Amino acid sequence: MDFLGSIGDVKKYLEGLSFPASKSEIINHLEEKNAPDNILSIAEKIPDKAYNSIDDIVSNVSSRF
Repeated sequence: MDFLGSIGDVKKYLEGLSFPASKSEIINHLEEKNAPDNILSIAEKIPDKAYNSIDDIVSNVSSRF
């Protein structure tokens, strides 16, 4: 899977997440949605801070690659 495909999957698995959300809340949400390991691995690379939207998360993920 390419990087852009991964971002699309990240967005899909983040649907329904309440904001603001911490890194641990994001990871817990992904686990509850049964996100695959590659998506969880991406989420584990984001900084530990509060996120205000899915786009906020994605921009932090994008800066890691």
